[in-house]
Amino acid sequence: MSLEWLPIAVALVTIVGAAVTYVIQRRVDRRHALIELRRVAYREFLFGIVAVGETQNAIEAVTSHKKNWAELFLVASDEVISATTDFLAAHESRPYDANLCEKRFAVLVKAMRSDGYESTKLSEDDLVRCLPVRF
Repeated sequence: MSLEWLPIAVALVTIVGAAVTYVIQRRVDRRHALIELRRVAYREFLFGIVAVGETQNAIEAVTSHKKNWAELFLVASDEVISATTDFLAAHESRPYDANLCEKRFAVLVKAMRSDGYESTKLSEDDLVRCLPVRF
């Protein structure tokens, strides 16, 4: 009698195993898709910051930058949103402090690198030293 149930048990174990594998794979796929969305949003946001400083049409650049910030706000991690908010506050503060801006920008870039690439070995001081733009 126990051998009669063996094919059914094997089939049930196979079905459960396949279902678990499917759920895990979907979760992994969604995580990878979110990471890619974040990478694109982070890149566009950072390029927007550079464009605002380099363009002749400041209104267009700022409008584009605000759209990038809105997209970033939707997909970024909590740490990146917090670092972005701190950077923007420093950038808009008066009197303007370029050193504070660069430090906050480095914190932002470090958060983005950690989130989009899972780790970074660069310290915030290293990032400030290596910044491709100056504020």
